[in-house]
Amino acid sequence: MKNTDNRQKAAVISLENTDGYLILLPDQTITKADASKLKAFLTDFRNIDQNPNMKKGDQGTWKQNDPAFSLARIYAYINTYNELVLLDFAPFEKLFEGTSSKYISIREYAERHGKSIEQVKVFCQQGRIRGAMKINSRAWGVPEDAPYPEDSRLTANGKYVGRRNKSR
Repeated sequence: MKNTDNRQKAAVISLENTDGYLILLPDQTITKADASKLKAFLTDFRNIDQNPNMKKGDQGTWKQNDPAFSLARIYAYINTYNELVLLDFAPFEKLFEGTSSKYISIREYAERHGKSIEQVKVFCQQGRIRGAMKINSRAWGVPEDAPYPEDSRLTANGKYVGRRNKSR
């Protein structure tokens, strides 16, 4: 069953006639979005309530249905299920400047390496694919140049450790 609760616990927004981005924090305060806060928003969204850097904003307060935010452009938000909903990647692009990697989906990564999507997903969850990051509750971004992890169960001659060759 798909979650349909789109109420925002936190959000990255921009307002008309202002420079930069703002983060509407879970404690109902507002802060300017710097690189460290944007990174925390993107990568630690499941634990955003416990992150001390995501509390006590210095730009005022906000309420769920505040008319002042009706003209705000929303780039990303965290809903009440702690799911990240990414609408526009623009605020987060600077976090990845200087990296040589372009991010691709796990489907494309699996196809390039001749592996199953499920196996690639497991490797991402286990942290075995360097640079892979969870984008939302269902999607992963994988650096296109990330090497496919070696299977530690294989020996030098290509046989699985712990398995016996049964000759009949």
